[in-house]
Amino acid sequence: MMRYMRIGLMAVLITAGIVVLPDGVAAQAAPTIALEPVSASVAYGSGNVAVQLMAHDVPTVGSFEVIVRYDATRLSFASFTGGPFLGSTGRSVKCPAVITDTDTVKAGCYTFGSTPAPPSGSGLLATFFFTPSASGTANLSFDEKDEIGDAFAANVPVEAQVTRIAARESAD
Repeated sequence: MMRYMRIGLMAVLITAGIVVLPDGVAAQAAPTIALEPVSASVAYGSGNVAVQLMAHDVPTVGSFEVIVRYDATRLSFASFTGGPFLGSTGRSVKCPAVITDTDTVKAGCYTFGSTPAPPSGSGLLATFFFTPSASGTANLSFDEKDEIGDAFAANVPVEAQVTRIAARESAD
């Protein structure tokens, strides 16, 4: 009887969004992809600003594709470079050409081959470079269709985060 009560209580707690873990079991952080730094300030006309696409606490990642939205009245897209994380276990990596539009850039990379296993954990997926074109604050965000895939191209659920770049008139 006590066993059924425990199972019933756990079902109620899980349904309520509360997860009870046995002693000694640590809660796993939710996988996220984030544009970092979360905020940056740069002098207008001082060159490009680098924004890194980071993976945090991913169980496995064999590919990614993101659509970054930015304020085209304050920033212009300059370039994209794939990061070292996807190939960190020795897998071959390919990053196709980016697709740009007025205020978006679509970019991604993928790995291929059956071995070695893809990486897991946290690391640099890519770096986007933007050039400030006017003073003011510009937000960069992800499109809702962003994906990280495992080695078999199955989607890995992630939580996307936003970054903000402030371009100022001078270098003071």
